[in-house]
Amino acid sequence: ARYDLIVLAQGGSFAGGGAGVQAIAEDYASTVEALGDYRSRLAPGGLLAITRWEKQPPRDALKLFATAVAALRSAGEQDVDQRLVAIRNWDASTLLLKRGRFDASALARIRAFADEAGFDPVYYPGVRAEEAGRYHALARAETYMGAQALLSARSRDYLDAYKFDIAPATDDRPYFGNFFKWATLPELWRLRAQGAAVLLDSGYLLLLAALAQAFPLAIALVLLPLLAMPRTRAGVGIGIVRWRAATYFVCLGLAFLLVEIACLSRLTLLIGQPLLAIGVGLAGFLLFAGLGSVTAQRWLSRSGQSIPSLITRAVLLIAVAMAWHFLAFALASQAAAQWLPSLRATLGLMTIAPLAFAMGLPFPLGLARLARTAPAFVPWAWGLNGCASVIAAIAALLIAIEAGLTATLLIALLLYVLAAWIWRNESR
Repeated sequence: ARYDLIVLAQGGSFAGGGAGVQAIAEDYASTVEALGDYRSRLAPGGLLAITRWEKQPPRDALKLFATAVAALRSAGEQDVDQRLVAIRNWDASTLLLKRGRFDASALARIRAFADEAGFDPVYYPGVRAEEAGRYHALARAETYMGAQALLSARSRDYLDAYKFDIAPATDDRPYFGNFFKWATLPELWRLRAQGAAVLLDSGYLLLLAALAQAFPLAIALVLLPLLAMPRTRAGVGIGIVRWRAATYFVCLGLAFLLVEIACLSRLTLLIGQPLLAIGVGLAGFLLFAGLGSVTAQRWLSRSGQSIPSLITRAVLLIAVAMAWHFLAFALASQAAAQWLPSLRATLGLMTIAPLAFAMGLPFPLGLARLARTAPAFVPWAWGLNGCASVIAAIAALLIAIEAGLTATLLIALLLYVLAAWIWRNESR
């Protein structure tokens, strides 16, 4: 089916958006890929209309404009500047993206509507600077100037220099509501008495605050039990075992949660219903990781290999399963867009099942290895893994926001490789 008009109305409250609480929420409806999909479903001459809150300094409107420009360029359009129109009032802005060029008569109707309803044009082909603040005057016509810059050859420089993160949102970094930039933090902090504190993305900063609390508490909870450990056999050998075990189980705790949280977000994109995606993802990881742990016990009882060799085999399986996840997810996203949610959920479960199974192997193998050399440290290893999981639950979101979901998964894979490397030369 093709549509003459697709409308995306603004979701959420102005207050919530202004406070930055949307910074850590995925918004797969506002990514480059999503806008490209909407465009592909428009009839020739059809319109996509998207309304967002208008904040000062401009953030949402410019990020949406940048995302639309990127979507059109990804579709191979050469005359991007002829296919976009944006207007605003004091608290909202609307973007129009056309499957085709805006002709003179369409632009005349848009200008007439804006004049009659009291909207300021942000951009249309041929817009003049003096039109940008006719009804809602600002000290600087930042949205108008930003639209011009984003359509020019210097768009990359403009994105880098702007005070807030207005780079296009993508399916790999679907956090449209995140505008936080570290480079701007000192300036906003200095101006906090003048009201700049409201410009800070509270959602992002709350994540940092939670991590700042969790990390020292985790360190304390890890180190304090060592004081009560039996000191028999204390020496270089047991010290090496202790810190190898610490590194191993911390890596596992971090990696497992990084993968799980990244996959839950990716399942939300595939399935389209967040609650169903979370239910399928959590159940899938628990079930198949549990099956992996059972398999690890069978490896220990039947295999003649050393435990470090079994751990290496497990990590190789994780790498293969992650490659499967990337491939299967890409194919499923293309093929299953119009399937029923239940079928997409089943397909999503198939993309994570091998990965979850393989991730269930290293933990029991590591416990078995530690039980043979330093059994007193087995309860400590459980605690280490749990503390690392708490930290990873926060860190996963921060990594995904900054680097993307793919990078989050690859970092987790590197942690699994490090865990296998820790015990590489052990013979038992």
